[in-house]
Amino acid sequence: MQKVIYLICFILCFFSPLSSREILCLYKSSEGTTDKENEIRWHIHRDLLSLNYTVKYHDMDNGFPSDKTMKDMKAIVSWYRGASMINAKRYAYWLKDQLTQGMRVLVFGNYGAFQDRDSGEWMDNEILNVFFTPFGLEFKGNWTDRKSLIQLKNIHSLLTVNRNSFIFRNINNYLQFSSIEDENMDLATIQRTDIPDSESSVITITTHGAMALAPFICWQPTPKAPFKYSFERRRFLTTALHYRGNPKGKKILCLYKSGDGQTNSNNEIKWHLDNIMISKGYKPIYHDISRSLPKEIYMPRVVISWFRSPDLKNADTYLNWAGSLVAQQIKLIVLGNMGAFKERGTEEWLDMKKINYLFNSIGVNYAGQWTNNSKLIKYESHLPGVFNYSVEQELSKISHYTLYQSMHKDSTPYLTLSRSDIKDSQSHPIIVTPDGAFADGAYLFITKNKKYLPLLDLKKFVLHALP
Repeated sequence: MQKVIYLICFILCFFSPLSSREILCLYKSSEGTTDKENEIRWHIHRDLLSLNYTVKYHDMDNGFPSDKTMKDMKAIVSWYRGASMINAKRYAYWLKDQLTQGMRVLVFGNYGAFQDRDSGEWMDNEILNVFFTPFGLEFKGNWTDRKSLIQLKNIHSLLTVNRNSFIFRNINNYLQFSSIEDENMDLATIQRTDIPDSESSVITITTHGAMALAPFICWQPTPKAPFKYSFERRRFLTTALHYRGNPKGKKILCLYKSGDGQTNSNNEIKWHLDNIMISKGYKPIYHDISRSLPKEIYMPRVVISWFRSPDLKNADTYLNWAGSLVAQQIKLIVLGNMGAFKERGTEEWLDMKKINYLFNSIGVNYAGQWTNNSKLIKYESHLPGVFNYSVEQELSKISHYTLYQSMHKDSTPYLTLSRSDIKDSQSHPIIVTPDGAFADGAYLFITKNKKYLPLLDLKKFVLHALP
């Protein structure tokens, strides 16, 4: 089936309208290359031209390409020889931003930014995965050069080489790149024999581009002989530039805010929900909303946010984006703080109509009426079997109230509170609706015996909300 998809993609690309036909090719002059003499020129330049692309070269030793340069690009192709780069950390974030803008990234040879050239600092896995995770891989490291521990695991039939090929007979370098997207086409994988779950994708095509590591791309049988390649270059490039995988995949886009102190691997969704989602066959993809809005490249079935603070830069833009998800048949689950009540920097609170563009989209109306006067707040009821402790007892001294009203007859309120000093004050701060869910952070956890414990059964809540 994969072979059919691969072939169809190759054929249809010639009939598909493209917004751009320009490709930026990256090299590092510090590695002895120039814009006229580099691996991309030698191995795939002509193939790109034959596919009707315009090719532009950029030396990363001269700094990052300008926004003006990137505006018209269809894809980025890199082919580095070594592991060090000036501003290696920034490079990971820059590549991630290009993916977010819908650009394809094709990595050949060496990723090229494992180490910062000026400081000598090696990038940790978290920094590297800023790029690799949204790209469709997870970098785990586990490097070894002991040939006795490395072996070929699998070769896809779409490659032009077999298991006995020269490049797979004496593998002397291993780094682990785990394939984390169901749609990935892993064409060559290797493994370590001394550690479990060590499969590493060394040639792969994802829905965001491709990676083909050295030395698995090509070789020369003799010094003067022409190069031999492990794949048909033109077909590989075509597929990498167009492959979209299965748009009905079970992806969940998980939003966090680095402005709140959260990171890609340290945030509330990762801590409390990651295993739940994975156990049900979903693929969590984490995105920092402090840096940029996600783009359609993610194609998620669900978006989950769990923020800590009420302020966000460009809060209005975020509310418009999040409020449009349900119309695209994407469920929205909001936990903790909704996160965009006011503009970060100016501290200006947004108009309630703008805030409700998000809340109304999932069938909830935000009506404000906040108070922290516990004498005015009354516990009304809760849904049985969805809390870990006695709700009535734990909320006997409620110190937080906001009016959240259900707008959908098929919604399921988990908790109902009211205020004694205003009419029609029934509030549902935890609720699942046909279009998503909401759980106010004030009612998610309790402190018991000096421990921070979940009051809400998060597993039941999330599984109820997921499609």
